[in-house]
Order: sequence, then C-alpha cells, then structure tokens
Amino acid sequence: ILSEIAGRSTGTETYAQGFLNALARVCNGEHQFFCFVNSANEELYRIQNKAFHQVRFPFSSKTRPLRVLSQLTLIPYHARRLHLDVVNFFGTTGAFGVGCATVQHVQTLHHLLVPGTMDPKSALFRKALMGSSARTADVVITNSQSTGDDLVRLLRVPLGRVVVVPEAVD
Repeated sequence: ILSEIAGRSTGTETYAQGFLNALARVCNGEHQFFCFVNSANEELYRIQNKAFHQVRFPFSSKTRPLRVLSQLTLIPYHARRLHLDVVNFFGTTGAFGVGCATVQHVQTLHHLLVPGTMDPKSALFRKALMGSSARTADVVITNSQSTGDDLVRLLRVPLGRVVVVPEAVD
C-alpha cells in the first residue's frame, strides 16, 4: 500500500480498500493484520477493526526513490519484528529477505511487452526488480492467463507459483 498517493485514485487503491474491508468482515479474531502505510495514504487504509494495525513508513510516493528504499529495507525489518506469517505486496515489486511467505501481485508486463509506453525511470525500475521479486515470491497473483504465461516466459517465474485471479466489476 506504500505506493499509493491519496487523491490520485488508482485501481490498486480500490482493490486494496476492498480487500482490507473483506478481510475485516471475515476476521474471526484469530489473526492480526498490519498495513504498511505512509503519511500520504494512511487515512485511506484505516480499518475500524481491532485486528488491523498500521505501520507508518517515513516516505510516500511523492518522493518515490526514498519510498522505494524504505520499502526495500523497512518491510523486512518490520516483518521480522512483528513475526509476520505472510507479506502481501500489492505493487509490482516486493522486498527481499522478508523472513516469511510473500505474495506478489503483477497486473501487467507492458514495460516488457510494449517498450516506450511508460516513463523510462519506472520501466527501468520494473526491469531491475520485478523479475527477481516475482521469482522469489511464494505466490504470484496475476489477473489474466496471458499475463501468467508472460510471467513464466519472460520473467522465469516457476509455473507452480503463478495463480490467475481474474478481475471483476463490483
């Protein structure tokens, strides 16, 4: 959730809010949930349920390089400190050395399939980290069979780790 900026609505924001609210509805008190947020988006993900907690990070995507650096270093620290069982990365890359199971979401590989369609810095970042992040994840969730096939073919993600969950209109 660290990559989201309040006021700039994205599909991830909508998905994350729905996902967290669904978890809150089925939460039976046996689990604790920790949302990694920042000052720019903490209100978007404040869930009114005692099983949900926020861990505030120092940087938002308003200063993207610092946000990425803090994500790569602080998520492993907090995951170990909090003894987390699973870390779910909604964005296109996760962190390494988390010390628990990881789930990585990948909706598109357009930076590889259609070069030149996104900001060069973002494309370089994705090329540098998305493949290794997806290959080290325990599960990679994608929204289409086509993207799942591309994950296996282009990023060499083991087929057994790719799970296709089609998106739907609510």
